[in-house]
Amino acid sequence: MSRSAPRPAPRPAPRPACSPAYRSRITLAQGQMFWRESGDGHPLVLLHGGWSDSTQWKMLCPELSHSYRCYIPDLPGFGDSTLNPGQEVSIGLYVEALDNYLNAIKLKRVHLMGYALGSWVAASYALRFPTKVNRLILIEPEGVLAPDQAWLCRWGRRLQSPTSTWAGLLETIAPLGELQGPFRTIKHLLALRHQIQESPLAAKLLYSRPYGQIQKDMLDPVLPYLQPPTFLLQRSSAPERSRLLSERYAALCYNAAVQVIPTSSSGAKQARLLASYMKLFLEKEMPRTLVGQPVAMSLPRAAVAKPKSRYGLKPAQLLSPVSSTPVALQSKLPIPQS
Repeated sequence: MSRSAPRPAPRPAPRPACSPAYRSRITLAQGQMFWRESGDGHPLVLLHGGWSDSTQWKMLCPELSHSYRCYIPDLPGFGDSTLNPGQEVSIGLYVEALDNYLNAIKLKRVHLMGYALGSWVAASYALRFPTKVNRLILIEPEGVLAPDQAWLCRWGRRLQSPTSTWAGLLETIAPLGELQGPFRTIKHLLALRHQIQESPLAAKLLYSRPYGQIQKDMLDPVLPYLQPPTFLLQRSSAPERSRLLSERYAALCYNAAVQVIPTSSSGAKQARLLASYMKLFLEKEMPRTLVGQPVAMSLPRAAVAKPKSRYGLKPAQLLSPVSSTPVALQSKLPIPQS
């Protein structure tokens, strides 16, 4: 008797179509806000980093728009948004602009996500308007005191002028040595100079404002009072300084989960991996893989001790790269590996 042919494997059900993407802009007191919007579900607002704009999320948005209504603005002065002249830029200004924007489009409660400078704005917004943020996701956040903060601000002010004498001196010295010792620092400063030229507004917010203004915007004293459930995400390949800032956030945020994501060479695969972790946090009662604890308001002693590394801190063990999904998460949502 002949064997019957094996049945073909059932095809996966097609994903339901989501609302088409569209672009719009609105005039606020701070300037004109441009944003992209797509998807269906609970509103999710994504804030870009200082050296980018809303196009930063072009690969991530399709992964999320089947589950959430994604709102992806250009912050005033970035991308296609404009900032009214004569305003003193600060994180508070961007918190006000974000609140005006959400009120104008009638969003009363959202999931909020930010990257780097966008995380600083997002965390500041959640601290000021805790009832308007359901869950908060911060990716490699800025906004807490780093051991090299004063040094970066000092050099940011020196390098911001188009005719900076310091920049000319560094460009003269750089070709004379290899990428080690003092010459590595020179290369780092020239990269900072390039970033300042590419995005002077981001440079002003992060480095080149008067140091007292930057300190006023820092979140170290108030992060222990952050109320919305918070998820800190970090790439395994992120620079040491970024890792130290994430560790500072983790130490100060009591209600935070922390996860290091393996870095993938494929942007699409990295977006799928990031979206999977985000969905798991937003939709499930996610266990806190690593939990921050309330700490003293002042910078830890290690930050002012004798420098042990390039940035003044020996890399802490709080965040460790992972090669697989934590066991506690595996039963909740399949997560692609990089």
